[in-house]
Amino acid sequence: EFNTGVSYVSPFRRYFLSWQIFPAVQLTFRYTDKRRENGQPPTSSVPTNKDFFTGIFGSSETESFLDRGFDLKLRLLREGEYKPQIVLGFQDFIGTGLFSGEYVVASKRYRDFDFTGGFGWGVFSGRNQLSNPFAEFSDGFRDRPGFEGLGGEANFGTLFRGRNIGFFGGVEYYTPFRGLTLKAEFDSSPQSRFVVDQFITSDSPINFGFNYRPWDFLNLSMGWERGNALMARVAVRANMHETGMLKNDPVPKAVEPRPAAWDKTEGQPQQVGPGEPQRLPRYASVSGPVSVTVSQPHHLLAQA
Repeated sequence: EFNTGVSYVSPFRRYFLSWQIFPAVQLTFRYTDKRRENGQPPTSSVPTNKDFFTGIFGSSETESFLDRGFDLKLRLLREGEYKPQIVLGFQDFIGTGLFSGEYVVASKRYRDFDFTGGFGWGVFSGRNQLSNPFAEFSDGFRDRPGFEGLGGEANFGTLFRGRNIGFFGGVEYYTPFRGLTLKAEFDSSPQSRFVVDQFITSDSPINFGFNYRPWDFLNLSMGWERGNALMARVAVRANMHETGMLKNDPVPKAVEPRPAAWDKTEGQPQQVGPGEPQRLPRYASVSGPVSVTVSQPHHLLAQA
């Protein structure tokens, strides 16, 4: 299964392609385009109408900082009647590490609500913090090193490192309207962090929005993030195991009409094999079991 699309939340425009390699493994390639008008960072993360559509489609006066990254999700536990689904994720584990972080998240559906909660390292550790539990076993986990290099390499040296971990959670409501869900989440990203050439600030840890799926292959999302930025997202889904073409089922074989009564069977051909009529020449009607003799003139060693 493939998912591809684009999202925008000031000042980032992201293109992504996700591939469900196995039922429990998902790999995502992400291309982040940071927009700058006239070579200068935006003065505000609250977009006007012009800023918003310029950010999505770009303009001749727009400069960009481009960043590539890979994400990996591993499902550790499948959701059951009394157990949640548990996923281990690695964000930007191959790339510049600008948005890198690891997380463990559990989700459980209850009626029309899907609840999610988890904790993470790196970019997921900015709010609602606790000490990194791995740091209790080794001081090497207390500090998360910055990335050095040109990107395109696995950042194994940063995995599960950092002084703290952050907790996050959310809920999704499946409305009575077909394909429409409402979402709200508590974001554990830092309140302010410097990205490339400007500080990205968050006025609120609460994000909310909606997702609309008019057809199985299309997802449309909008929301309000960081308390100061509008988000828009379009994604298209393709499943290689499904087909959009109708298959013609074989025409069923004609069935001989059933006699009006069971004792009218004698002498009527019975279709018991492809193109091979068999005849029931003799029967005996008794008050107990029925005795039937079958003649099979074409094969000496017939198999049932």
